[in-house]
Amino acid sequence: MQPMPPADQNFPGQVPPQPQGPPAMAPAGQASAPPMSPPVGQPPLSAPPAGAPGQATLVGPPPHSRVFFIVLAIFAGVFVFGAMLGAAANAFFDDEVDGELGQRLQERTTGEGKVGQKMIDQTGAFTVENYECGLKELSSSSSPGPLETDGQFCLVTVLMENRDKENNYGLYAGNQLGVDAQGNTYQASTGAGSYVEDAGDVYGVLAPNEKRTVVLVFELEADATLAKLEFHDKSESNDKGVTVVLN
Repeated sequence: MQPMPPADQNFPGQVPPQPQGPPAMAPAGQASAPPMSPPVGQPPLSAPPAGAPGQATLVGPPPHSRVFFIVLAIFAGVFVFGAMLGAAANAFFDDEVDGELGQRLQERTTGEGKVGQKMIDQTGAFTVENYECGLKELSSSSSPGPLETDGQFCLVTVLMENRDKENNYGLYAGNQLGVDAQGNTYQASTGAGSYVEDAGDVYGVLAPNEKRTVVLVFELEADATLAKLEFHDKSESNDKGVTVVLN
């Protein structure tokens, strides 16, 4: 028989026995040994990654989400500021327009006027200088020939004035009316003016503060009597206009 090896002697490849019991404590007054470093070639020990079991993770919007909300807040502020500025501007201009319109309405001529009297409407003014009725034909040097009628033509010379700050498109002949003694209404002709010498431009737009003398042509029945004239400075149907009674 071969002798047994001593207790402290190991065979090749045999793990030495480990000491049993709690680890030895460092003597009093002596610092404990620093923690052992990992073996060469192994990564150092570290805290478990975020999201690992037992590890709390802070949750919040990603950076691009925060940028989106900041841009959205800026656009919302600009929109609100623009709306407030627009409302203030509209209120200012509405007050200005209402003030001008109120002043015009106060200056507006009420009642019926007469030949030679200036009649003021909202943005226009009319003065009848003279009139002539009972004409059977009209002719001018620029017309292709005479214009005849079975009834009668009435020529009314009127001074028109634009009192507005803008061009007036409503002072043309088609907006002006003649009324006979029986209450029948006649619209001024927009084409017969070319048959009247120096009739003026009854089609053109009046510039601000412009005055223009024109001749309006009304075609009535042969036995009718032109009693009054109604002038309008706008094309709206609710425009009351002004009235001139003929002598």
